[in-house]
Amino acid sequence: MPALPPSLLLPPLNLAICSKRGHPPTGPPAPRLETSAGTMSNYAAIETHYAGCKFRSRLEARWAVFFDTLGIEWQYEPEGFNVPDLAGKTKWRYLPDFWLPKSDTWVEVKGDPNGLSGDYGVMLAHTIDWGATPISSGLLILGDIPDVTGATDVLHSHVRHHKGVLHRYAHFKAPGGIIISDVWFRIIRDGEISSAEDGLPQQTSPKARVLKLTEGTSYWPLDPDVASAYVAARTARFEHGQTPKPHRPTMPDPAPKHLDFDMTARLVAPWVGQMVRHCKWGIGTIVAVPDGGPQGEVIIDFPHVGRKTFLTAWAPLVETTQ
Repeated sequence: MPALPPSLLLPPLNLAICSKRGHPPTGPPAPRLETSAGTMSNYAAIETHYAGCKFRSRLEARWAVFFDTLGIEWQYEPEGFNVPDLAGKTKWRYLPDFWLPKSDTWVEVKGDPNGLSGDYGVMLAHTIDWGATPISSGLLILGDIPDVTGATDVLHSHVRHHKGVLHRYAHFKAPGGIIISDVWFRIIRDGEISSAEDGLPQQTSPKARVLKLTEGTSYWPLDPDVASAYVAARTARFEHGQTPKPHRPTMPDPAPKHLDFDMTARLVAPWVGQMVRHCKWGIGTIVAVPDGGPQGEVIIDFPHVGRKTFLTAWAPLVETTQ
């Protein structure tokens, strides 16, 4: 993590870094957020112990279980920042929930679906939009652990600085990684750039977006290791001093049984005139390849539904001759 000018760091908070290695915090907890109106509290927070750490909420502990199950290194509340207003005067003190060092990703966990609105959202926007803090490179926003039954992918909000505050999507991969990509932005096409004064883009939400086969956005089922991590986090029990251990629970394939195609026939090098089969729309013919590359867009004409545009890297398309 790059060194910060002393003026950007919070005064000492008497807080030891708590990580997956089980370094317990010492002293009183640091404030979550301070404004002129006082301290904002977590939504239905229940202090929870896990992996030697005392989490401010059970939801944060569940995400720690998720990270551990997927093999993602994490640190809990390692560093806080002074956040200035546009005049450069310190207005907020912000303490992110997690830092994922391998991917250099900061994480905010919010159980309240409306927790990013109002003053808190404006504060986060300033934190991201002001390019002098590490968080300007992006903040991953996580909400309740989603139910991944029947899912082909799970997308989480990610906001970063780019001539304002820009909304993107991120998803997890195994082993132990995160993909923050423009691919999903192009598929879903609902990103928006906002200024810090406007707060976060309106699409930004702690609630995960669970994609299903019927949305036609993905072909391959959700990675079993990633699915197991979500299940482990949802089902972890912390009552009566229990400490859940990371594990990969036995579970049925969360994806629909639609993979009846020959996997070796997956479309990887589209060309105009090629016949392809889509698991929902049937057989069609490629009429254009606008990007000219194997991972770009293709336009396909289907006899019964007309022309549709897909991203080759993600669409449920296989080569066919009939």
